[in-house]
Amino acid sequence: MIKRFFIIFLFLLCVGSSFAQKHFFPSTTGIRYNVSKGIVYGVKVGANSTWLYYTNPHLRVLPHDLMIGPTASVFVEVPFHDVFSIAPELTVQQKGGATSYIYEENYHVEYKLKAMFVSARIPLLLYVPVSDYFKPYVFGAAEIGRAIEGSISLSQPGLEIPEVSLPISASNMNEWCWGPIIGAGVRVNIPLPHFTLVMKLEGAYNLGLSDTFSMQEHDETAVPTNIHAYNHQGVRFLRGFELNLGIGLAPAKRSICDQFNSSFKRQVISYD
Repeated sequence: MIKRFFIIFLFLLCVGSSFAQKHFFPSTTGIRYNVSKGIVYGVKVGANSTWLYYTNPHLRVLPHDLMIGPTASVFVEVPFHDVFSIAPELTVQQKGGATSYIYEENYHVEYKLKAMFVSARIPLLLYVPVSDYFKPYVFGAAEIGRAIEGSISLSQPGLEIPEVSLPISASNMNEWCWGPIIGAGVRVNIPLPHFTLVMKLEGAYNLGLSDTFSMQEHDETAVPTNIHAYNHQGVRFLRGFELNLGIGLAPAKRSICDQFNSSFKRQVISYD
């Protein structure tokens, strides 16, 4: 899914860049708009692939499946230099993971954790100044988020409890998550008369460092959901990769000199 999304976007990006070069970046004899270097207001959509990572060696060796979910965010990018920007964003993202294994050589057990998070991120972007229109970049970010809904499900046909499903709460999962994010991307600027259209494609790795086990699970006051593969010794991290497409607008800013030059060029000067 992520690979197909990536290929489709690259195709659209190439077509869009060709169209932009033809229609918005004409020769020096025509009109040429300047790329705005002001604040960018935008949205991003994409997909992420996450998994559960256990520090307990007995749980770590179990087969762990990836969980693919959607991502959406709004962002504001504030430039401080031609090569440096800060871009705080508010993100809604589905994360989770799954574990499957054979219990006592007879019972196929599947455990799934799926949660929707609202997160605040503060990315710091470092651009490679290739041109005003095409700018690769790398970034690092700090993230803190909270699970707003979700579920934990367990399927174990043939055992005393064949199926369990319950909503996520403070007793069966730590609602808060935090950690660093690192990634890279490309930015394409398409200057228009009153604003610059900004397109971004970026990939990132989310290194979750918060324990997703709840305090009730650690102190054994909560009944474990997955009783056949449950061990609260150690911690459980939520980590993953994500791919996002961003679209934003940077309002054009015209200086007093630019306005004067435009007005001067429109005047017709005649001599008697």
